[in-house]
Amino acid sequence: MFKGCKSLTHLPENFTIPDGVIECDGMFYNCKSLTHLPDNFTIPNNITDCCSMFDGCKSLTHLPTYFHIPNDADCTYIFDGCNKLENKDPEAYMMWEI
Repeated sequence: MFKGCKSLTHLPENFTIPDGVIECDGMFYNCKSLTHLPDNFTIPNNITDCCSMFDGCKSLTHLPTYFHIPNDADCTYIFDGCNKLENKDPEAYMMWEI
């Protein structure tokens, strides 16, 4: 969707992943100027693949407070290359069902 968009610095505050999308692999891959995501941004529970979603987003510094990754999603390399992001461990953002 935005793969390689080097001038993208942020997403609109009302941005959401469209209904019906189940794979987000590489969606923001190499968006080197992306610094942050909207406060309401999250990965919907129906997403099954978010591999490399933010891979190469070198300017991304933090994630929204309630950001989460569905526990069944493959999130391999989701934050690879996000050197400024403080907590790059995908499991820290996974929502575990109790």
